[in-house]
Amino acid sequence: MTSVKEWIEEKIKNKYIRYFKYDEFSQVVEIGRGGFGVVSKANLANIGLVALKIIISKNSNELNESNDDFVKELKLLREIEDHPKINRFLGITKDSDYYILVLEYANEGNLRDYLKKKFTYLRWNDKIQMALDITGGLKFIHSKEIIHRDLHSKNILVNDGKLLIADFGLSKKLAEITTNSVGNRQGMIEYIEPQCFKNKKYKKDKKSDIYSLGVLLWEISSGRIPFSDCSRDLLDYYIKNGDREDPIDGTPPKYQKLYQECWNDEPKSRPDIEKVYEILSQLNTENTFYLQSSQPHIHNVDNNSNSKFSDIDDFYITSDRLNLNSRNNQNSRQNEKHQKNYEENNIRIVVGLEFGLTYSGFSYCHVKEKGNVCSNDIWHGGEYHQLKTNTVLQYDDECNNVKLWGAPAMVKKQNRRNRRQNNEENGRVELFLLHLSDSLAEELKPKLPVDYKKAITDYLREIGEVIKDTIKARWPLFDYFKNVLLVIAVPAEFSENAKAIMRICTFNAGLIKDECSTNLQFITESEAVAAYCMENLKGQNLAQAGTNFMVVDCGDRIDLTTCKLLTNDQLGEITERSGDSCGSTFIDAEFIKYLRGILGDVPMDLLRDNGQMQYLVQQFCDYCKMPFTGDDQDFLYELDIEHTKRYIKDDNIRKTLEDDEWFLFNLRQQFHVEQ
Repeated sequence: MTSVKEWIEEKIKNKYIRYFKYDEFSQVVEIGRGGFGVVSKANLANIGLVALKIIISKNSNELNESNDDFVKELKLLREIEDHPKINRFLGITKDSDYYILVLEYANEGNLRDYLKKKFTYLRWNDKIQMALDITGGLKFIHSKEIIHRDLHSKNILVNDGKLLIADFGLSKKLAEITTNSVGNRQGMIEYIEPQCFKNKKYKKDKKSDIYSLGVLLWEISSGRIPFSDCSRDLLDYYIKNGDREDPIDGTPPKYQKLYQECWNDEPKSRPDIEKVYEILSQLNTENTFYLQSSQPHIHNVDNNSNSKFSDIDDFYITSDRLNLNSRNNQNSRQNEKHQKNYEENNIRIVVGLEFGLTYSGFSYCHVKEKGNVCSNDIWHGGEYHQLKTNTVLQYDDECNNVKLWGAPAMVKKQNRRNRRQNNEENGRVELFLLHLSDSLAEELKPKLPVDYKKAITDYLREIGEVIKDTIKARWPLFDYFKNVLLVIAVPAEFSENAKAIMRICTFNAGLIKDECSTNLQFITESEAVAAYCMENLKGQNLAQAGTNFMVVDCGDRIDLTTCKLLTNDQLGEITERSGDSCGSTFIDAEFIKYLRGILGDVPMDLLRDNGQMQYLVQQFCDYCKMPFTGDDQDFLYELDIEHTKRYIKDDNIRKTLEDDEWFLFNLRQQFHVEQ
């Protein structure tokens, strides 16, 4: 009988398995330990970070080369190694007498930890794509007549935002499954189907994985650990008797129905993996808000053009149909240059990027069918805050590379050696768009540790990667540079020179193919609202030539624009735009000024120097500014300290603050707060 050692050496010799010398690995650090193995991360010469997994014998706590579990997992990994949704098997190595699996390293950890850190930033299209990643991997596994038997959020890894199925220690070929298989009743109880608790001789099959998948789909929708409020001792009893987690408000009905079918008590009633994948693929396309015929299409507001976009003649949008140049700049030399270099591209997707002074975000739409434009722009309930992120960057110590961007850059603590430095010097960069303002005096523009053009380019590059990944995930066959029109909304005060700088930065960020590409257009926020109003006025029988209306843009600034409907569905401005810095940014500044007057400079400087001022402003926005919509004329907000106190004292929030190294004790001293 061939020993494990002989079998492995034969496979290495025949190049069935790639072998790495152990001295090729450096910086080996243990990152996980479980009942079936120890996992470390290491640097592998010429490859980079990898994961090393040592299999522990079932019969002892020692590692040994005769462990047939190692061979079983190795064989399974070798059979499924070529799928993008499976944690990739790279080869094996040997330390002393122990063989070690060399696996792809997942740089964002497991799904459970990922949801804990990133859930508040995930939108529904992100969650559905995550569900598709897992389902795609499981679909491939099942096609090989293999069942995983231990699917849970710690066995799903995340690498650059992509989900990978991992840990095949309990996996088996269907033909190998028996009623005596130990793994039938092993694993995390939350994900084990009821039959395993009802019948000790129950034989797992593919529908067992489907049950676990259903629980995972719920976990993705909630960001919570299943049954976290239940007693562990009674959990199997609850599951056996039909208890399941409650749906989360705002879950798409089809998604909810799908995971409820997956965790059905009766295995035969659960869908197969092909059906689950099909439904999720449909949801990935349908998770949009459909603009009905009574709602706005995109119109050409160029006053010298007779073309309009009220009807979609086919399934394509051509990039010449979105020309939102105002009357004041439509004949500029730069626009003529753009038209000269125009290439007739078929635009299938329009991405709207709002690049704001303090917040930025994007949405996108495509032509689903004739006359039906689909957009992901769903504004309701708790999803609101996820549509935007902060216009903030955090650089490394040399201010060369971006470490964090958006909301994470706002709340992340700075390097210890920078704690006592001013905010201008600690690597965080914000309000950099003010440098494009012609109306703001130079001495009032923020001092930055990097050139403002670099900051703009870097931010566009970071959010641009998210845009490209989103487009690729939903429409993998589309060419971003040919089929996508990028429309950037900019403040009304931006001059043509400011837009030219933005265009160069957009090109340097890799979002357009060349500087003169017509697949990039700019629109002011006032113009976008005006185009929307044009269509809405039609429904009120007010869309007649000569109708005047004023657009009030209440953002970081307050901008007023008076517009007039012209003939042939054209729009003109009948007054010069006017504006003042009395909007959101002004209110934030007044709030900080007020706190300084009450608390003094010491605690406020402490918050500033430790990079926590923006977090304070964010909380002010959430509690005081966001609830005010303008709809309620009698709106009056009172901060209920007793109501808010329980959130501040919450243990989880407290631990998060401590993990982020917030100076709670120092703050208490500065504020003279009694413990």
